[in-house]
Amino acid sequence: MNTNTCQIKFPRISPLGDQAFMITFGDNYSVETNSKVLEFDRKLAIESAPWIVEVVPAIRSILVRVDPLSIEMEKVEPFLFELLSKPFPDKAINQIRKFEIPVCYEGKFGPDLEYVATKSGLTKEKLKELHCSCNQRVACLGFAPGLTYLAQLPKEFKIPRKESYNTIASPGSILVANRQTVFTATEIPTGWSIIGRSPVIGFRVDQSPHFLLQPGDEIRFYPISEEEFSNFNPVQIWDTYGIA
Repeated sequence: MNTNTCQIKFPRISPLGDQAFMITFGDNYSVETNSKVLEFDRKLAIESAPWIVEVVPAIRSILVRVDPLSIEMEKVEPFLFELLSKPFPDKAINQIRKFEIPVCYEGKFGPDLEYVATKSGLTKEKLKELHCSCNQRVACLGFAPGLTYLAQLPKEFKIPRKESYNTIASPGSILVANRQTVFTATEIPTGWSIIGRSPVIGFRVDQSPHFLLQPGDEIRFYPISEEEFSNFNPVQIWDTYGIA
Protein backbone atom coordinates (compact mmCIF):
# COMPACT_ATOMS: atom_id res chain seq x y z
CA MET A 1 0.00 0.00 0.00
CA ASN A 2 1.35 3.41 -0.96
CA THR A 3 1.47 5.58 2.15
CA ASN A 4 2.84 8.66 0.40
CA THR A 5 0.60 11.68 0.80
CA CYS A 6 -0.01 14.10 -2.00
CA GLN A 7 0.92 17.62 -1.01
CA ILE A 8 -1.54 20.05 -2.55
CA LYS A 9 0.21 23.27 -3.47
CA PHE A 10 -1.40 26.67 -3.38
CA PRO A 11 -2.46 28.71 -5.16
CA ARG A 12 -4.35 26.09 -7.18
CA ILE A 13 -6.27 26.88 -10.38
CA SER A 14 -9.24 24.64 -11.20
CA PRO A 15 -11.65 24.94 -14.14
CA LEU A 16 -15.34 25.19 -13.24
CA GLY A 17 -17.44 24.16 -16.21
CA ASP A 18 -16.51 25.75 -19.52
CA GLN A 19 -16.69 29.43 -18.52
CA ALA A 20 -14.99 29.85 -15.14
CA PHE A 21 -11.92 29.12 -13.04
CA MET A 22 -11.50 28.83 -9.27
CA ILE A 23 -8.22 29.97 -7.75
CA THR A 24 -7.78 28.53 -4.25
CA PHE A 25 -5.18 29.94 -1.86
CA GLY A 26 -5.49 27.58 1.12
CA ASP A 27 -7.44 24.83 2.88
CA ASN A 28 -8.65 26.95 5.79
CA TYR A 29 -9.20 30.56 6.75
CA SER A 30 -6.23 32.60 7.85
CA VAL A 31 -5.46 36.31 7.56
CA GLU A 32 -2.57 35.43 5.24
CA THR A 33 -4.75 33.30 2.94
CA ASN A 34 -7.55 35.86 2.83
CA SER A 35 -5.03 38.63 2.12
CA LYS A 36 -3.79 36.68 -0.91
CA VAL A 37 -7.37 36.40 -2.18
CA LEU A 38 -7.91 40.15 -1.85
CA GLU A 39 -4.53 40.92 -3.39
CA PHE A 40 -5.34 38.82 -6.45
CA ASP A 41 -8.78 40.43 -6.67
CA ARG A 42 -7.10 43.84 -6.92
CA LYS A 43 -4.58 42.54 -9.46
CA LEU A 44 -7.48 41.40 -11.66
CA ALA A 45 -9.17 44.78 -11.27
CA ILE A 46 -5.99 46.59 -12.32
CA GLU A 47 -5.46 44.23 -15.27
CA SER A 48 -9.09 44.81 -16.37
CA ALA A 49 -9.10 42.10 -19.04
CA PRO A 50 -12.14 42.74 -21.27
CA TRP A 51 -13.03 39.04 -21.48
CA ILE A 52 -13.46 38.69 -17.70
CA VAL A 53 -17.20 38.78 -16.98
CA GLU A 54 -17.16 38.58 -13.18
CA VAL A 55 -14.77 38.16 -10.26
CA VAL A 56 -16.11 36.80 -6.96
CA PRO A 57 -13.68 36.76 -4.00
CA ALA A 58 -14.48 34.42 -1.09
CA ILE A 59 -12.73 33.65 2.20
CA ARG A 60 -9.94 31.47 0.75
CA SER A 61 -10.62 31.39 -2.99
CA ILE A 62 -11.69 33.54 -5.91
CA LEU A 63 -13.96 32.75 -8.86
CA VAL A 64 -13.19 34.21 -12.28
CA ARG A 65 -15.94 33.97 -14.91
CA VAL A 66 -14.94 34.58 -18.51
CA ASP A 67 -16.62 35.12 -21.87
CA PRO A 68 -15.59 32.14 -24.03
CA LEU A 69 -16.54 34.06 -27.17
CA SER A 70 -13.97 36.76 -26.40
CA ILE A 71 -10.93 34.58 -25.65
CA GLU A 72 -9.72 31.07 -26.37
CA MET A 73 -10.26 29.18 -23.11
CA GLU A 74 -6.85 27.48 -23.23
CA LYS A 75 -5.26 30.94 -22.88
CA VAL A 76 -7.04 31.80 -19.62
CA GLU A 77 -5.17 29.52 -17.23
CA PRO A 78 -1.69 30.66 -18.39
CA PHE A 79 -2.87 34.26 -18.01
CA LEU A 80 -3.97 33.58 -14.42
CA PHE A 81 -0.70 31.82 -13.56
CA GLU A 82 1.31 34.71 -14.95
CA LEU A 83 -0.75 37.25 -13.01
CA LEU A 84 -0.30 35.25 -9.81
CA SER A 85 3.48 35.44 -10.21
CA LYS A 86 3.57 39.19 -10.83
CA PRO A 87 4.66 41.41 -7.93
CA PHE A 88 1.88 43.37 -6.31
CA PRO A 89 2.15 47.01 -7.51
CA ASP A 90 2.54 49.59 -4.75
CA LYS A 91 -0.31 51.66 -6.15
CA ALA A 92 -2.68 48.73 -5.57
CA ILE A 93 -2.12 48.60 -1.82
CA ASN A 94 -5.27 49.90 -0.18
CA GLN A 95 -5.25 51.52 3.21
CA ILE A 96 -7.32 49.44 5.63
CA ARG A 97 -10.62 51.13 6.44
CA LYS A 98 -11.67 50.85 10.07
CA PHE A 99 -15.27 51.04 11.26
CA GLU A 100 -16.91 51.23 14.67
CA ILE A 101 -20.36 49.63 14.55
CA PRO A 102 -22.94 49.87 17.38
CA VAL A 103 -24.71 46.69 18.50
CA CYS A 104 -27.55 46.11 20.95
CA TYR A 105 -27.13 42.73 22.63
CA GLU A 106 -30.17 43.17 24.88
CA GLY A 107 -33.57 41.46 24.95
CA LYS A 108 -35.20 40.67 21.61
CA PHE A 109 -32.09 41.76 19.71
CA GLY A 110 -29.95 38.92 21.10
CA PRO A 111 -32.23 35.88 21.40
CA ASP A 112 -29.33 33.40 21.36
CA LEU A 113 -26.93 35.36 23.57
CA GLU A 114 -27.58 33.21 26.63
CA TYR A 115 -27.24 30.00 24.60
CA VAL A 116 -23.85 31.07 23.21
CA ALA A 117 -22.70 32.26 26.64
CA THR A 118 -23.59 28.89 28.16
CA LYS A 119 -21.80 27.00 25.39
CA SER A 120 -18.70 29.16 25.77
CA GLY A 121 -18.64 28.96 29.57
CA LEU A 122 -18.95 32.73 29.96
CA THR A 123 -21.53 35.07 31.41
CA LYS A 124 -23.57 37.12 28.96
CA GLU A 125 -21.72 40.27 30.00
CA LYS A 126 -18.31 38.66 29.48
CA LEU A 127 -19.40 37.32 26.11
CA LYS A 128 -20.48 40.80 24.98
CA GLU A 129 -17.21 42.27 26.21
CA LEU A 130 -15.24 39.63 24.34
CA HIS A 131 -17.17 40.16 21.11
CA CYS A 132 -16.48 43.90 21.30
CA SER A 133 -12.84 43.54 22.36
CA CYS A 134 -11.29 42.51 19.05
CA ASN A 135 -10.92 43.96 15.58
CA GLN A 136 -12.75 41.75 13.10
CA ARG A 137 -11.71 41.60 9.47
CA VAL A 138 -14.19 41.58 6.58
CA ALA A 139 -13.20 38.32 4.89
CA CYS A 140 -15.82 38.44 2.14
CA LEU A 141 -19.35 39.44 1.16
CA GLY A 142 -21.83 36.93 -0.17
CA PHE A 143 -24.96 34.76 -0.03
CA ALA A 144 -27.26 37.82 0.23
CA PRO A 145 -26.83 41.53 -0.58
CA GLY A 146 -24.39 43.12 1.85
CA LEU A 147 -24.05 39.98 3.98
CA THR A 148 -20.65 40.35 5.63
CA TYR A 149 -18.45 37.50 6.87
CA LEU A 150 -16.01 38.58 9.60
CA ALA A 151 -13.09 36.74 11.15
CA GLN A 152 -11.66 35.71 13.42
CA LEU A 153 -13.23 35.53 16.87
CA PRO A 154 -11.53 34.15 20.01
CA LYS A 155 -11.73 30.41 20.70
CA GLU A 156 -14.68 30.91 23.07
CA PHE A 157 -16.83 31.47 19.97
CA LYS A 158 -16.11 28.05 18.51
CA ILE A 159 -19.84 27.30 18.56
CA PRO A 160 -21.27 25.09 15.80
CA ARG A 161 -24.13 26.22 13.62
CA LYS A 162 -27.58 24.95 14.49
CA GLU A 163 -28.86 21.85 12.74
CA SER A 164 -31.73 23.63 10.98
CA TYR A 165 -32.53 27.02 9.46
CA ASN A 166 -35.48 27.70 11.73
CA THR A 167 -34.82 31.36 12.51
CA ILE A 168 -35.24 34.54 10.47
CA ALA A 169 -32.51 37.12 11.06
CA SER A 170 -33.48 40.77 10.64
CA PRO A 171 -31.29 43.26 8.76
CA GLY A 172 -28.39 44.34 10.98
CA SER A 173 -28.33 41.07 12.94
CA ILE A 174 -25.08 39.86 14.47
CA LEU A 175 -24.70 36.10 14.03
CA VAL A 176 -21.90 33.89 15.35
CA ALA A 177 -20.64 30.35 14.71
CA ASN A 178 -17.28 28.62 14.27
CA ARG A 179 -15.30 31.68 15.45
CA GLN A 180 -16.90 33.89 12.81
CA THR A 181 -19.34 36.79 12.88
CA VAL A 182 -21.89 37.34 10.13
CA PHE A 183 -23.36 40.84 9.87
CA THR A 184 -26.63 40.79 7.92
CA ALA A 185 -27.96 43.57 5.70
CA THR A 186 -31.23 41.95 4.61
CA GLU A 187 -33.69 39.53 6.19
CA ILE A 188 -32.41 35.96 5.83
CA PRO A 189 -33.08 32.49 7.26
CA THR A 190 -30.19 31.28 9.39
CA GLY A 191 -28.83 28.42 11.43
CA TRP A 192 -26.29 30.70 13.13
CA SER A 193 -26.80 32.04 16.65
CA ILE A 194 -28.16 35.60 16.85
CA ILE A 195 -26.45 37.49 19.68
CA GLY A 196 -27.33 41.09 18.81
CA ARG A 197 -28.51 43.59 16.23
CA SER A 198 -27.07 46.81 14.89
CA PRO A 199 -29.12 49.79 13.72
CA VAL A 200 -26.58 50.07 10.90
CA ILE A 201 -27.65 48.42 7.64
CA GLY A 202 -24.78 47.68 5.28
CA PHE A 203 -26.82 47.65 2.06
CA ARG A 204 -28.76 50.53 0.49
CA VAL A 205 -30.47 50.36 -2.88
CA ASP A 206 -30.55 54.16 -3.10
CA GLN A 207 -26.84 54.55 -2.38
CA SER A 208 -23.77 54.29 -4.60
CA PRO A 209 -21.83 52.24 -3.72
CA HIS A 210 -24.62 50.00 -2.44
CA PHE A 211 -22.48 48.34 0.24
CA LEU A 212 -21.07 49.99 3.34
CA LEU A 213 -18.29 47.44 3.81
CA GLN A 214 -15.81 45.73 1.54
CA PRO A 215 -13.35 42.84 1.95
CA GLY A 216 -10.27 43.88 3.90
CA ASP A 217 -12.09 46.39 6.13
CA GLU A 218 -11.79 46.10 9.91
CA ILE A 219 -14.74 46.38 12.29
CA ARG A 220 -14.89 46.86 16.01
CA PHE A 221 -18.34 46.56 17.56
CA TYR A 222 -19.43 48.51 20.62
CA PRO A 223 -22.50 47.91 22.82
CA ILE A 224 -25.54 50.20 22.96
CA SER A 225 -28.82 50.04 24.87
CA GLU A 226 -32.26 49.43 23.37
CA GLU A 227 -33.03 53.14 23.80
CA GLU A 228 -29.84 54.12 21.97
CA PHE A 229 -30.74 51.64 19.24
CA SER A 230 -34.14 53.32 18.77
CA ASN A 231 -32.58 56.79 18.60
CA PHE A 232 -29.68 55.91 16.29
CA ASN A 233 -29.76 57.36 12.78
CA PRO A 234 -28.81 54.41 10.52
CA VAL A 235 -27.72 56.71 7.69
CA GLN A 236 -25.32 58.54 9.98
CA ILE A 237 -22.51 56.02 9.66
CA TRP A 238 -22.53 56.24 5.86
CA ASP A 239 -22.01 60.00 6.19
CA THR A 240 -19.42 59.61 8.97
CA TYR A 241 -17.20 57.42 6.80
CA GLY A 242 -17.82 59.41 3.62
CA ILE A 243 -19.38 56.56 1.67
CA ALA A 244 -21.43 58.16 -1.06
